[in-house]
Parts: sequence; C-alpha cells; structure tokens
Amino acid sequence: MAGGLEPELGGTTVAILNYVRSSVAADVESHLLVTVDDPESAGSRAITQTLVPHGATVWPVSRTGRFEGRAGRWGMSAPLVWWLMRSASGFDVIVLHGAWLFSSLAALIAGRITGKPCAMIPHESLTTFDVKKKGSRTRVLAKSVLGRLYARSCRLFVFSSDLECRDSLPGGTRARKTVVPCPLFDDSVPLRQRPTIQESRPLRIGFLGRLDPKKNLNVLIQAMPLVSEDVTLVVGGDGHADFRRGLLEEAARLGVHNRIEWRGFVDASEKDAFFESIDVLVMPSAYESFGIVAAEAMLRGVPAIVSPRTGVAALIEQHGGGLIVEPLAEELASVLSRLDRDRSLMTELAARAPEAAAPVSFSHVGSRLREEYFLLAS
Repeated sequence: MAGGLEPELGGTTVAILNYVRSSVAADVESHLLVTVDDPESAGSRAITQTLVPHGATVWPVSRTGRFEGRAGRWGMSAPLVWWLMRSASGFDVIVLHGAWLFSSLAALIAGRITGKPCAMIPHESLTTFDVKKKGSRTRVLAKSVLGRLYARSCRLFVFSSDLECRDSLPGGTRARKTVVPCPLFDDSVPLRQRPTIQESRPLRIGFLGRLDPKKNLNVLIQAMPLVSEDVTLVVGGDGHADFRRGLLEEAARLGVHNRIEWRGFVDASEKDAFFESIDVLVMPSAYESFGIVAAEAMLRGVPAIVSPRTGVAALIEQHGGGLIVEPLAEELASVLSRLDRDRSLMTELAARAPEAAAPVSFSHVGSRLREEYFLLAS
C-alpha cells in the first residue's frame, strides 16, 4: 500500500519498490496498490514495468475529482477506498508504506474491518525528527495522534535501522518491532563497480539527494573554501526553486561557485555514471533513517562520509567503507583534506565499501521480510 511513488520525493520511492521486489525474491506473493494521477500515464507504466517482470502485481488507482492536486500527495483516492473494501479480505497481511497518508489510514481501517493484520514500513515518518519538524502546531498534533493510532493498531513495524527504531513511537507499542535494512540491489545481477581511483586527479566530492534543508548541502558548500582549490563538488538532485537559488547564492558569496557542478535530478539510469565521476560521497544530513544514497555509493566502491544521525552509519561503524563526521563545515573540511592528501586511505575505504553495504541485498532483506510476514499471518 503506497500513497504515491514520485521520483522527486527521493529515496522513499526507491525503498518502496525495492521492498516489494525483495518480498517477491523470497517467494512472497506481493501486490502493490498505489495512487497515481493517471493509471495510463508514463509514470504509472514505469511502476508496472519495474515490478511486474519480477513477479509482483501492481494495482494503480487514480486520484480523482477533489482529491487531485496537493491532497493527491497524501494518497487520497475514492477508487482506493472502493478497491480496499472489495479486496482487503483476500490478503494475509496488509503492509502500509508511510504513516502520514490517507492511503495508509484507509488500509488500516480496511484491515480492522476484515480482520487482517497490518504491518507498517514507516520510511522515517514515525520518528520524533519527522513528527516535530517544520509545520504548524496543529500538524504536529495530528501526527502525534495518528502515531498513537498506528502504535495501537499495527501488529508489526519494520524499521530500516536501529536509529529509526529507537527514534520512533517514543510512547511505546505492543506491536513487534524489527530492523530490516532498506533493500537496494538484486544480488543475482553483478553490480557495476567504479573504476580504480585515479590518484593523480584532484579530489571530486559527490552529493546526491533532494535539495532540502535537512540534507545540509549548505554546510558542505561552506566547507569548500576550507579545502584545496583543486577540490570540486558534483551535486546531483533538485528541489524547490527558492531553496536551490539560495544554495547558488551561498556558493557565489563564498567564491566557490566555479568549483561546483550542478547536475540536476539524477534518475536511476544515470546513477552509475554519477558515482563513477566522483571519488567520495558526502551525506551530511541532519537525519536519515537509513541513507539510501550512501549505501548505493558504497555498493559501487565509492566511500561515503555520513553524519552520526544516519542509519547507514551503523554499517560503516561495523564494517568500514566510509567515515562518520559531524555535519559541520570545519569537520567536513578536515576529513576531506585528509582524503585529498592520503589517497591510500581512500583506496582502503573504497575496497571495504561493498562489503559494508552487503546486507541490503534483495535476497537478504527478502528472507527477513518473509519470516516476519509469515509470523504475522500465522
């Protein structure tokens, strides 16, 4: 059950599709109900083409009438309610993706009516960080109330990291909580590895993600004047025009605008080329329940520098493949300068990176999900 799969929302879309693919890989019959603007649109067909060849079933339902526009982002759809009332009884487990969606609430109600157990994969939405981030007091209160409803009604919560699990549902729940890393790659298909690091070229830093205040790209830009003038930054991603304009102005004010390459939105087909063009990926986010982009980089042999408040930091701490740094300009600049001077260290991190990200394979995650779903349905 997904309220929407818009690429501009970043990692959540990737995560939802991959959780479904992982379930299928573990021989769990999986059906994805997703709200879309138009079931016949190119975007809807892309969702179907991503999942159906691998054995999943996709049911796109339209956001119609008064539920178009902004409310559509909440998964509001009359056809969705009608579909759930007719079909929910035919499933063993109903999985909700995300908390603050009409689609999740409707599916929860359908589960209660039909007596089917509900599980939730929150994608960070139940964390204290998300509940209390910018928004009116009414919005924060509504999230708190909904969070308590899910805590009482769902029987399983699947979190992507220990960090997300600790930070979610602070009021407690009687439901089972489990940590299953976000799945990112089909281990039946060899990953394309980045070519060997070119020690002779100047260091190329990469940032990939939605241009949003929580990502702290401005902090990374502020670190640029503090490192060698030969170091360059490659930025992949897009966001609100005003926020992007502010980043450009900050780069110009600091005199580093000519050392930053703005790639714009990077789709799935362009990711290999993006990672091959950089030496190290930096994710200085204020909070990431997992950190999909960092794991994607490491899978390809690109070391990742992440903040302590990212779920993937636990994998790096355990296996290596990157560094954990506070999201402060001076701290980032110090680490980047060290990597610029000591390419042997970066080569060592790159060699360990794919192993660090190995737990995010479809087969590993799928087997964990299968166990949890069968336990829930029994």
